[in-house]
Amino acid sequence: MKSLLLIALLPLLSLQTILAEGIQPASLEYATLQLPEQLAPERENLLKKGLELSREYGWLRYIFGSADPKQGGFDCSGALYFLLRQCDLDPPRSSSQQYIWVRENSTFTEAGKSITSFEDPIFKNLLPGDLLFWSGTYTPTDHRKTKVTHAAIYAGKDANGTRIMLNSSDGRSYLRKKQSGYGVFEFRLPSATSSSTFVGFGTPPGLIKAPESDSNSSPQEEQKDPSDS
Repeated sequence: MKSLLLIALLPLLSLQTILAEGIQPASLEYATLQLPEQLAPERENLLKKGLELSREYGWLRYIFGSADPKQGGFDCSGALYFLLRQCDLDPPRSSSQQYIWVRENSTFTEAGKSITSFEDPIFKNLLPGDLLFWSGTYTPTDHRKTKVTHAAIYAGKDANGTRIMLNSSDGRSYLRKKQSGYGVFEFRLPSATSSSTFVGFGTPPGLIKAPESDSNSSPQEEQKDPSDS
């Protein structure tokens, strides 16, 4: 009887352990973020939806192969796939394909092993809402076209000035606590000796809409000669 009771309590005890260790991903309020004064509305919308997702569904776990919160969580590219589609974009599914999608159809800034500090000039181009890409975070078993294995959305800085990102991860940290699931994580660069590499960042294709022309305005017509009739 005691054995059956212990088995029944194991899921609850495991959840309590997880919460006690503080590995439930953080969810911040949009108003607390430090963002550029003139951030495009499309970028604001993406960040708001990303933060709302963690509150709407509660604790979303890291689930490899999932892109649907109804399954209880996401993997890294699955989270981006879901969020970007909420913003009427059409990203591919995997992190490797998402990298190619950005690199070939939008602005992309290359990084690499030599980039180990945010003081590097390339980060002057980084804006909240950009997609971040890494390689070497694990050994992929598929036949992907690039070495990219991890992706996230840059979310600016928190109230303490820490660079943060939105994604689903298993083991990355925020406020020095490792977390597993979907939420806010600290954006860090790998060291020069790390097995992973920060590949670079870029704007999701189609995120920034071109300004619509005023349908009520038209080019000034040439004045016709009264004799032309």
